[in-house]
Amino acid sequence: MRSILLLACTCLLAFAFDEFVMPDGDDTILSGPNVVIDLSKDNFTQFIQQHPVVIAEFYAPWCHHCKQLVPHYEQAARLMKDAENPVAFAKIDATVEQILAQEYSIEGYPTLKIFHRNSPKPIDYEGPRQPGSAIADYIKDFANPNWTPPPSDVVILTSENFTQFIVNEELTLVEFYAPWCGHCKRLEPKLEKAATLLKKDTNIRLAKVDATVEAELAATHNITGYPSLFVYRKGGKRTIYEGEQRTEHGIVSYMKEFLSLPSRELRNINDYKSLFRRNDQPIIIGIFNNEQDRLYQLFIDYAYKKRKIFQFGHTFEKLSTLNDVQAPAIILQHHPDVRSKYENEKFIFNKEDALEDDIEQFIEQHKIPLVGIITQENQQNIYLSRRPICIVIYDLDFSFDYRERTQYWRNKVLKVANNYKNKRTFAIADEEKLSSLLKEFGLEESGEDVNTVCYDLQGLKYRMEDNDEFTSETFEEFVNQLDKGKIKPYFKSQPIPKQSIVNGIHILVGKNFDKIVKDNKKNVLVFFYAPWCGHCNEFKPTYSKLAERYTSQSNVILAQIDATANDIPPGFDVTGYPTIYIMPKNKKPVKYEGNRDINDLVNFIEKNIETKSEL
Repeated sequence: MRSILLLACTCLLAFAFDEFVMPDGDDTILSGPNVVIDLSKDNFTQFIQQHPVVIAEFYAPWCHHCKQLVPHYEQAARLMKDAENPVAFAKIDATVEQILAQEYSIEGYPTLKIFHRNSPKPIDYEGPRQPGSAIADYIKDFANPNWTPPPSDVVILTSENFTQFIVNEELTLVEFYAPWCGHCKRLEPKLEKAATLLKKDTNIRLAKVDATVEAELAATHNITGYPSLFVYRKGGKRTIYEGEQRTEHGIVSYMKEFLSLPSRELRNINDYKSLFRRNDQPIIIGIFNNEQDRLYQLFIDYAYKKRKIFQFGHTFEKLSTLNDVQAPAIILQHHPDVRSKYENEKFIFNKEDALEDDIEQFIEQHKIPLVGIITQENQQNIYLSRRPICIVIYDLDFSFDYRERTQYWRNKVLKVANNYKNKRTFAIADEEKLSSLLKEFGLEESGEDVNTVCYDLQGLKYRMEDNDEFTSETFEEFVNQLDKGKIKPYFKSQPIPKQSIVNGIHILVGKNFDKIVKDNKKNVLVFFYAPWCGHCNEFKPTYSKLAERYTSQSNVILAQIDATANDIPPGFDVTGYPTIYIMPKNKKPVKYEGNRDINDLVNFIEKNIETKSEL
């Protein structure tokens, strides 16, 4: 879901380099009634079908640049109305016609799209926004009855040509999509533009597979959601695409990274030392006789998949620091800042007839030191997948003057970590760089030098109270009590409101969430929102009408919660706003995936509650 902030930013960026210019020329061009037609869901399809070429503006009433566009857009409409090949101009209030805006993947305002009789899908308008005469000049090319869309640079793959294509092409990004998928529709124009950009100066190809038609091919590749994107290197070697999807330039940048090896060749000791620039990332080094070593090929394949997470290097030389390792082998090392007397300096993998899964298992086993450094960048990919975990947060500084103090606190953690290493993961974090973690545990105002927080396997949170000085003894006692289940979890929560029901909607906070939502006698619909989210604010009137509709239904409760100010219990995957779940009585929560339309919501509720309501 896009917030109002993102929409506003997009609106600003769209005109960042334009100066506002009033239409010039004959003032009579703007006289008389407007010729730009207002469209809604009721007349949109009919209007598009009636005109060979339509340019449609999706706008928001509050958008400053939409307001700036108005006179120029009107002027262009008048110029093209009576042209030899006329073009119809229309506008759609996207804040009202949300279903239309979603259908055409509108993410910012104003967005202009060209609907042409010769094109099966709308074309993004990429011409000038002022003056009106320039808009008209740009659109004249599309007004030509003989105009046809340029051929797509995205290759269509089927079960018949898929294998041959990905085996023969040097590098390919493949999208598995479904025609009805909203995210796929939003991604499509970006993929088209990226394909054209990459074609100009690389051999990188972009392709797509309609997974609803090529169901067997999708099943072979374990496609479970849309869009699913994979990078294929020559020979069919596959890597999950982990780049951005918001812009064509982000896609291009990510794909071009694959043109170079993901591992740096180490020719001397200085190259080896250069791998240890960061102390929060494991270093993985391959030692080989030559490029024909089978383990080398597996190493490179693995490095392509994990290049964003680990530092990779490889050598065919006899380096003095590695002379105790016989080639071929892979070693994993941690930065000296995070090694300890309890751990090996090198972890060595040299299994004969190894598979890539064996390398994966080896790295997974040793990628985290006994007490490493958790950061904003590595917490998702390395640390938080290793719950339960305890994190000790303080002022980290490994520079020469402060290294001793930083290690003083870390050594206290090490003593405990060594005793409990088979039960949980331990790490340290910088209180400034990971201030979000302090805030998550309600410790942003803590005056303590050291704060300690923990997650259990389910993601529940625990914190060490600040009434005791942090020592190895007090920390070990806390961990011991935690293991015995004697520490209560911490829940971030607003105060329980004095007025718990407003206009038929129950107001939830962290402290009363379970009591209301997990009431086995009720079916509870929950609206998770963020105060700053524009889509949430637009949805609230619809949600209020929905609450009115169910006022007489005693077995259905509508509730809402500020998900930014309260912790959400496990079982509710809230990654964007608004998010809606229903908790049917005596069942698991079900996520709503439809439009924010009251009729669709009613159908969703009726489908998931035990007793059908009489509305």
